[in-house]
Amino acid sequence: MTKEEISQHLCYYDKRNPECTCDDSGIKLHEDRLKKESKKRGYKVECSCDNCFYGRTKLAEELLK
Repeated sequence: MTKEEISQHLCYYDKRNPECTCDDSGIKLHEDRLKKESKKRGYKVECSCDNCFYGRTKLAEELLK
């Protein structure tokens, strides 16, 4: 598996993901929304994009290390 193939499994809001179509303001808005939800609910709210939801992002991060 190539580095680019692994990068496709990063969060959709991660600029290292070649399929990321968000600009900096979209990424910031997403991060702010997650922080706001976390504070409101009292626990860490994770991203719900397909890669994060299915645990692909965490595995991709480990492989890139």
